[in-house]
Amino acid sequence: MGTNKLLLPWPDAENVLTATLAALLPLYPSPLQSIHVVTGHESEKIEPFLQGPPIQIVHNPHHLDGMLSSLQTGLQQVPAQADVAMILPADLPLLQTHTLRHLLTFLPIHQALAPAFQGQRGHPVFLPRHLFEAMLALPKGAQPRDIFRQDPSRLLEIPLDSPEILADIDTPEAYQRALHSAR
Repeated sequence: MGTNKLLLPWPDAENVLTATLAALLPLYPSPLQSIHVVTGHESEKIEPFLQGPPIQIVHNPHHLDGMLSSLQTGLQQVPAQADVAMILPADLPLLQTHTLRHLLTFLPIHQALAPAFQGQRGHPVFLPRHLFEAMLALPKGAQPRDIFRQDPSRLLEIPLDSPEILADIDTPEAYQRALHSAR
């Protein structure tokens, strides 16, 4: 991107990060028990947007190892009483609270759960506690989806008519497309 994508301006929000959080925050304290945000790159620029309850900041000192290391860092912070972790990248500013609420109606689950739009898997992913160990055991360089490649029965895809589940901001072009969709 050439810049921190989470800090890019967003309509009706301060930036991409706060727009993504806006979809999540109405779900706390029920059904979400806690919200942990894992920081890494430029955490000193990100953390001012994460101040106050209910957000708990968890810094990943190994963020250069990739997304898996941040996911593993976050999973280690999930409260013991939680049966499921919702894994949500912070660059999904088009995500809607009603989409998250709909996905939550499928809990509790034995398999991991992910939404899909037109056959393409999106976010968030809900990971049941019994799969935490498999995710934590993945070696450096692996990808989180590897636990589902090893055993496809571990994942249930829920078809949705919600294209925003795919709209992560990874390129300048993706940012422009998302901005156009937000207007």
